[in-house]
Amino acid sequence: MNTSLRIGTRESELAVWQANLVKDMLAEKGYPSTLVYIKSEGDIDLQTPLYEMGVQGIFTKSLDSALLNNSIDIAVHSMKDVPTQLPAGISQAAVLKRGNYKDLFVINPSVKASALLHNDNRYDEFYKSVNSTDANFVDSLVRSSFTVASSSVRRRAQWLHRYPHHQLEN
Repeated sequence: MNTSLRIGTRESELAVWQANLVKDMLAEKGYPSTLVYIKSEGDIDLQTPLYEMGVQGIFTKSLDSALLNNSIDIAVHSMKDVPTQLPAGISQAAVLKRGNYKDLFVINPSVKASALLHNDNRYDEFYKSVNSTDANFVDSLVRSSFTVASSSVRRRAQWLHRYPHHQLEN
């Protein structure tokens, strides 16, 4: 009998990429699998900021339920979404090798870089991993007044602690 493992995943680009990585790894070991797309509460309610929902496992509960009711065989999650206390009947079977952990800083194309640059070589530990040309640009940029978007409470708090003059949007 050639049964295919059912891999539960959310439909976000990152979740599907991670699930396909697991699918490919399983295929290399001779285990065929298919992806089963499951919407989470966090995927359905796109208006309420995640920190206002006040629920743990907002991206994992639907997949956990699918595991428990035998709709899927395994679930693939981003580790950041997994609660520290797993629900009864759910176990963590594997963790993929960690990829790049650095956050991404994306600048609106309408921002004129030349207008933001100035001769200020003061930059903190946050930018020491960036090469000096980029660090000078980023240092100049963050000392200007602009708006940063993040839905993460932790990132928002860290950013505002360092740059209290910036505006943050969800």
